[in-house]
Amino acid sequence: MKGKGAERLAARQALSLLAGLAQEGGRAPNTLRVDKGLLVDTQAKLVYSIASVTNPEDRDKRVYDAADKALQAFAGIDTTGLAKVLVLDFGDSFPAYGQVQRKVLVDQLALHDAGGQRLVDLLRGANGEPVVAELMVANKLTRENVPGGRYVFSTDDLRALVHQRPATAPTRKPTGKDLVYTTPNLEHMLQGDPYDPASPGKQNRGGHSAGMGAPGKTEFPKAWTADDIKAAIQQVVDQGKTFDKDGNPTDSPRSDRNHMNAQVWSWRFVGQATVKGITVGLDLYVYQDGVFRNGYPDIRGNKILDRDKVHVDKSETLDDQAIFKNPDAPPTESQVADARTFPPRYERDSDTWEYPAVGQDGRPAVDQSGKPVVYTTDNAGALVPGSPVPVLGCWP
Repeated sequence: MKGKGAERLAARQALSLLAGLAQEGGRAPNTLRVDKGLLVDTQAKLVYSIASVTNPEDRDKRVYDAADKALQAFAGIDTTGLAKVLVLDFGDSFPAYGQVQRKVLVDQLALHDAGGQRLVDLLRGANGEPVVAELMVANKLTRENVPGGRYVFSTDDLRALVHQRPATAPTRKPTGKDLVYTTPNLEHMLQGDPYDPASPGKQNRGGHSAGMGAPGKTEFPKAWTADDIKAAIQQVVDQGKTFDKDGNPTDSPRSDRNHMNAQVWSWRFVGQATVKGITVGLDLYVYQDGVFRNGYPDIRGNKILDRDKVHVDKSETLDDQAIFKNPDAPPTESQVADARTFPPRYERDSDTWEYPAVGQDGRPAVDQSGKPVVYTTDNAGALVPGSPVPVLGCWP
């Protein structure tokens, strides 16, 4: 490929993106084209513009200029009916953005400032909404570790990124009717954040649905559905009892940051809710505009069952009304310690730890029958009978 470094990187990204789209299941003929440097997907009704940066000198200015040029390119064709996707591609030699995992990258995008020219301002339209529907970011780590080769940020993510916090702290608390549940925040509370394969090791991902098994997390009653949990949250928010980080009552919001590291005002609501005859004390975090961030059973306001009570002392029995707290950490010495896995989860019914295996493509590994490969150990870290056995140096 001819051209400068950034041009070659953009061309490689375009080819990679086209190849991935073309191989999607159900792809109809003649639904992909390149038009004035933009990738157009008429089947998914998306149009992609690529901004590539390779030279680390004057890095923030180069990032801003590349993104600005890519955004302006959308005006070169008729994009009516097409959702816009900006692709930021960083060369391997670009350490600030090109060699960092998702959480660090989010912080850098949120705090980017090139002499007063900020990326978040570029991505925010006059109406306060993002100017693109999706942002993709590729760098050395994503190319080597992340399925698809890119981090993907949704419209909800971008709304959080470009959020503008009022300079003056609000005095009116949100109520239950103000609550807004975005997909990233709801998933954080229920299932936990998606695992970042480019950042191995412990990740504080959330996940409070019954049976999720996240280390150290309290879990909602098994009898509660997602809608039941929302109903309980509304009850507590409508009670209006808010507290500071030390548990002292306060009517003032706190200065906070959302999941995309933008400054926000937030309140911490604490109270009890009763749904399906089950009363649970909740600890909640809600932003000024009613956007719900997180919530979980309060460790201090409930009868909490844990491994010791259920499986060691056997003084309590799990049922669908129980509030359970998972052990704080998996076994320190495990027979799967050297295997490449997703974060372990505690299986509260069998008192075991499950380690879903990672395949060579970064996705969950499956066996020849298509069944997920999951290593299982007891609480001492020994593989239980029937568990697959990891082989050092080999993919599952």
